[in-house]
Amino acid sequence: MQLSYAQKAFFSLCGSEFANDMHYCGTYIEIHRENGSPYDTEGTILAEMRITTEEANSMYTTTIDLTYKNNDRRLLCN
Repeated sequence: MQLSYAQKAFFSLCGSEFANDMHYCGTYIEIHRENGSPYDTEGTILAEMRITTEEANSMYTTTIDLTYKNNDRRLLCN
């Protein structure tokens, strides 16, 4: 899915041994389900993408994969 975000901020980018670590370092856009579901809590990350620009001074467009928890056989839908 294509999405845009606008923010005037500095985003944390990770280096050295954490450069490719998707769980401990970086700034992300995440998809959660409000109030959760019978299968996941509200805090469960259903999909995410890492922001790779260091500074945001205007609007940026990117894409986020809509596979359910990175499972290629399941898609997010309502």
